[in-house]
Amino acid sequence: MKKCARIMSNMVKRGPTEHYCLTETERANVLAACTGTEERVIIMLPLYVGLRASEATHLDARWINDDHNLRIPFQMVCRCLECSRRNKNRGHWVPKTAAGIREIGIPKLVASELDPFLAQYPGGLNMSRYTFYRRTKKILRHAGVVIPGLGGDTAFPHVLRATCATMLAAGGMNSPQLCYHMGWNDLKMADHYINRASMRATAPAAARNIFGG
Repeated sequence: MKKCARIMSNMVKRGPTEHYCLTETERANVLAACTGTEERVIIMLPLYVGLRASEATHLDARWINDDHNLRIPFQMVCRCLECSRRNKNRGHWVPKTAAGIREIGIPKLVASELDPFLAQYPGGLNMSRYTFYRRTKKILRHAGVVIPGLGGDTAFPHVLRATCATMLAAGGMNSPQLCYHMGWNDLKMADHYINRASMRATAPAAARNIFGG
């Protein structure tokens, strides 16, 4: 955990995450860079479901309900090192906030990878957040993901969750829906993504219409 915290503290300051969103080509490249089902699940859970790293690493087959939605529980008995060391709720995994307790629809693209994976490994990914972070970063680098202005530390994993929020906002989710899906407490966070998605979609064409070209 200390090693992970040290790596996080040495990262280039990157500003609000809603400023970053992978393009369609970059998303395809990231999935193409995955070697096997496990790596595709690692990428898809934040990218197309919007899970936090701690949620993705603790997900298991019991989180899939009868409606085939992903239902994040209010707590779960867990023997991982991180959960065994926490001062509060020791020996249990809990969501980051109460808003993290939610039910999420699983896209078919994700289900096609997640269902057979959980059938073979009902305990899920079974890895630490640090391992999840390291492997995600490695896949992003292999995919050639580069974000201008961030130097060599461009492939940060949270860009996948930010991309998910941006795609949902662009697809028409309102603020309460987006807050619920992403597990946020503050509607202002959803508004940031919705406003930025709208600007990204309309401003370039508007400028061309105004100035010509």
